[in-house]
Amino acid sequence: GPVEVVDLVMSSMLWEERAALLDRVGVHFEGVVVLEVGPQQMSRNTEMLRRFARAPRLGFQSDIFDEECRSAGIPRPRSTGIYSLDNAAFLARRMGLLLPWASHPAQREFHEFFVREDHPARAESIYSNLSCFEPAAFARNWAVAHRLVRRLQASGTIQVVLLEVPWLDDVLVSEFTPERREQKAAYSAAIRRRAQEAGVRYLDIRAAAAWTPADFA
Repeated sequence: GPVEVVDLVMSSMLWEERAALLDRVGVHFEGVVVLEVGPQQMSRNTEMLRRFARAPRLGFQSDIFDEECRSAGIPRPRSTGIYSLDNAAFLARRMGLLLPWASHPAQREFHEFFVREDHPARAESIYSNLSCFEPAAFARNWAVAHRLVRRLQASGTIQVVLLEVPWLDDVLVSEFTPERREQKAAYSAAIRRRAQEAGVRYLDIRAAAAWTPADFA
């Protein structure tokens, strides 16, 4: 019969945001949760988390998100219970899309880094993360991911699948130095080992899918 698929992703989604979103959705359903993984997602430092702790992209409060931020040494304000106050930065970002000249400082910071294509830090961030593998960053990100996986598994009704993000190596080959190729291989070995230890299925369909440049346009 038909299978209902719900897309709950957004650009550059952090593990802390995924945990908050799935906590909000709840685990009272039967099905499969597919979590995208890749070198970029698993090798991020806490810079983006600090940005999103100041300017959240989710329009609700989350104890899980706050706990993960504190675990990373990032403070979170105490909730007041008043939606407009607790989510002021989120609401300001939405207003900033229409009135950029009157936006909240957190919105301007977000716009500078993630919208301006000529922002030098943005380009460097994209290419440096394509095939990087930094063991300490991987361990931190996996710890957050593993806590999320365990909460989903504890429901008894949810299967978890880790799906490797699609790549187009032919297009990106100029960015892959020998060092980065080694890092990519180290990442692949690490994520497969972690998935096996966590008892979740890991899928890498890149070879079978035969991606073309048009798929990434």
